This record gives sequence, C-alpha cells and structure tokens, in this order.
Amino acid sequence: MIEGRSFIRKITMAILAVYWAGFWLSFFQNAVPLPAVRPYEAIGPLYHVFNKGLGENAAAIMRMPWFVSSFWLHILCFLITWPLTRMRSTGDLLGTNVEGFRLILVTLLSFLQWGLVIAWIERFQQSQRRSRNRWRVASATAARKISKT
Repeated sequence: MIEGRSFIRKITMAILAVYWAGFWLSFFQNAVPLPAVRPYEAIGPLYHVFNKGLGENAAAIMRMPWFVSSFWLHILCFLITWPLTRMRSTGDLLGTNVEGFRLILVTLLSFLQWGLVIAWIERFQQSQRRSRNRWRVASATAARKISKT
C-alpha cells in the first residue's frame, strides 16, 4: 500500500511541476525587459520578476489562462500571501517587486498545499481501510461464534 500512496504523491507533484513550468514559461515569453530608468509616474508592469515585467494592464493579465487557473487552483496560497500586497513597497530586490515575490511564494506554497491535500486523502483512505478490516474481523468472529453454537 505504501507504493500506491507514494505513486499518487509523485504523480501529483509531477503534474504540479509541469503546470508551474508552463506558467513561468508563459510568463517569461510574454514579459518585457524593464527599462533601466522609469519616468516618474509612468505606468509600468504589474509583476516584476528578475528584471522582466508583465501586466501593464492589470485587467488584461487577469484574463490570461495561466493566471486565471493559478488563482483558482491555488486560492489558499493567494489568501496566505495577501498581506504582502498591503506592504506598498516600491523597491525591487533582484529585479523583483512585491507582486513578483508573491507569485514566487505562491509557486512554492502550492507544492506544500497540494502535498497536504494528498496527505489528507491518503489518511482518509487509510482510515477507511482500517474500518473495513475491523468490520470484516468482527463479522468473521461473530460467524465463528454462531457456528460453534
């Protein structure tokens, strides 16, 4: 049974890794290099990740399939990282702004989120197996008692 549980976990994590690889590939294909100096109050990309920017129009970026699916599949991660959006920091670190760090953090947290979901499912299946085995043992014991009498 252990092999089956680890197989489910490996498949789920592999699918998640492929999903995020596609997400970041799409991000960097559609991103533009950030200008060295941005004029004061000029509209810039919403997400900066490693000196690449994406999303000058926030409404348009939210229509991209990768962003929409990442939000709904990982809504718990987005809720956990929501306080980051309240920081109002304008600085960049390694060419990445707060929103970019939030995307990176959501990527990492999603592996934890789905790992916990799989652990919960495995625990539920294990408890179901135990209860079925207890019922079988109890019914077999009762059948023996009846046959002896």
